[in-house]
Amino acid sequence: MTYVILVLSLVIALLIETTSWSLRSYAKIEYRGTIISKTNIYLYGARLFILIYMTGLSFLVDKREAVFNLIMLVSFSYILSSVIHLSILNNNTHAKICNIFLRVLFVDKLMIREQNKTKEYSSSLLLNTALSAFTFSLAMIAPYFFASLYPDYRMTFGTIGQIINSLGTVFLLFFVDPILYRHMDNNRLMENLHSYYAGRILGFILGGVLILIMGLTLGDAFQ
Repeated sequence: MTYVILVLSLVIALLIETTSWSLRSYAKIEYRGTIISKTNIYLYGARLFILIYMTGLSFLVDKREAVFNLIMLVSFSYILSSVIHLSILNNNTHAKICNIFLRVLFVDKLMIREQNKTKEYSSSLLLNTALSAFTFSLAMIAPYFFASLYPDYRMTFGTIGQIINSLGTVFLLFFVDPILYRHMDNNRLMENLHSYYAGRILGFILGGVLILIMGLTLGDAFQ
């Protein structure tokens, strides 16, 4: 049951992070500030689920859970997240999800622009987003992986995890967010969301697969 809760927590957190930009893409020019403030509240909810996930991993480390099991848990979480992200790329599914959450956030229909099904692709947005998501996925497992192997240095490895996490944040703040905001300024955010989603999916798959390979390669030694 613990594993199910942790997997769902990460899946939900990542989905909130990604769809926050989807919600912003529906904002009419004159209501962007209002909708951004509301989506910031929505985005903050992701932190709660990340906290649940990280607390759960810490608990598993403290109870001496097998390293192989931790690796499989994180790998499966990211691969499942990529599958769910892929499933909502359909225009109709994406629109329905966005409309539901916009209502939950009490966003008036007058503030929402009509859906534009035109797709534009940005290679820079896709690659930078993928690199950021990939780095975050590694940062999620690294401190717990090493803390399980060397429990006497748990605090040290926790700091190392934050360092890796900060690299992902740098990519996000300097190379991903500016592109997304520029598309928003040009009123083309909705049209470029597929590149953002594709980058997130690619990053999650690469991270999940790399972690999976690590688990399969090192599994015999740690079981």
